[in-house]
Amino acid sequence: MRRHACWNLSQRTSSEHQNRSSKVKRTRPLDLAPLKGAWNLCAGSVTPWSTHLASEEYEPNAAVVDDIPDRSFQSMASYMGGDPAQLNPYDYGWQLEARVDSFDQVKLTRHYAMGRFSPEAGIVMPDRKTVYITDDGNNTALFRFVADRAGDLSSGKLFAARWIQTSRLNGGSAELDWIPLGHADDATIKKQIDRRIGFDEIFHFSHPGLGNECPNGYRAINTRWKHECLRVKSGMEQAASRLESRRYAALLGATTEFSKMEGVTYDSTTNRLYIAMTSLSKGMEDNRKGNLPNDRWDRGGPNHIRLPYNPCGAVYTLELDEAYAAHSMRALVTGHPVNGDPDNRCDTAGIANPDNLTFIQGQDTLIIAEDSSKGHRNNALWAYRVANGELNHIQTAPLGAEITGAYHFPDVNGWDYLFSVIQHPLDAASITGYIGPIPAGTTADKQNQ
Repeated sequence: MRRHACWNLSQRTSSEHQNRSSKVKRTRPLDLAPLKGAWNLCAGSVTPWSTHLASEEYEPNAAVVDDIPDRSFQSMASYMGGDPAQLNPYDYGWQLEARVDSFDQVKLTRHYAMGRFSPEAGIVMPDRKTVYITDDGNNTALFRFVADRAGDLSSGKLFAARWIQTSRLNGGSAELDWIPLGHADDATIKKQIDRRIGFDEIFHFSHPGLGNECPNGYRAINTRWKHECLRVKSGMEQAASRLESRRYAALLGATTEFSKMEGVTYDSTTNRLYIAMTSLSKGMEDNRKGNLPNDRWDRGGPNHIRLPYNPCGAVYTLELDEAYAAHSMRALVTGHPVNGDPDNRCDTAGIANPDNLTFIQGQDTLIIAEDSSKGHRNNALWAYRVANGELNHIQTAPLGAEITGAYHFPDVNGWDYLFSVIQHPLDAASITGYIGPIPAGTTADKQNQ
């Protein structure tokens, strides 16, 4: 996704549902100028109160943005009158909420209370307060936000997961401990950003020594920004928790070793969460990269995750309690590497590099979209029956395209729709469409039969 992100609003007809058809009446891009643009918009979800929650992945590194030219960051200057000096890295890397009152009236809000990192996707739980947010990239974290008030994401507490490994087999499993990062609200953090707080106001920074040790008083961490020695400056804990959420989480002992953490979805029947990991590599290995010795992604860190290399990835399931807190995480379905075909390095009878996820509620069916360059020659959309592990191939993308934007919309005037996007087929324009209309309560794999 380009940094100059476009966020479109479409309006569809509803009168044709009796004829099992629907047409787009009109569409328009949302005006992102009041937000100073949007950065790398990735996956989205619909909240229980019918707003759209979007994610700005791959946040700019505020520690070096003044020293190392970043063409992607500089390109955002078009939102600032063409002046790069007006750019602020802390403006980007957040959850964005769109409230659609009508086709012409849309309110956009950045939720600074929810933390800044590389959010791939966020999903709100049925309590209308708890939000799980995945963090895309190498050496990233899993976050949980709990709002103060139901249906209002402007203030609350942020947590980051610590992986306590219980098995390395079949994609691995772990108990989860949640490290509290403290409370904040949008308005307070926005004031810090508006006054152009800098990275060096939040942290004392030092480079690791020859033996990878940190000076006294500093703590070693290894995150998306690699091995660093940091110490939070006095009184800056709240700023660190929201403006540098991943770094702060690592300092407090959370796990920042996940590799390409992608889509997240929820099954209300079983109270389970599902999270996709594109590959089990680098920080998720044990001082290795691609199964070869390499400590770059574990150097200075706690090495919580120690799994065998799997370039084909996995989808994990997380069991939630009555307060929607996850306390365990295990691989549910994994891809399987194979030899002999350079265009299909993962078994074509299974998944390769899972990305977006969506769940068909009440039907025990998890939808898995692929984003693979070498795992599968043609990316696929799968319907996975959780109870028996049955995996059905329901859509195939053309060469050079990933399948993204997978989302299930239930009971729209008695019909279900499964949307997906064919993104960048051979660098051409993306295509969006849907499987359906499907009679409400029928799964997509049965509809295709």
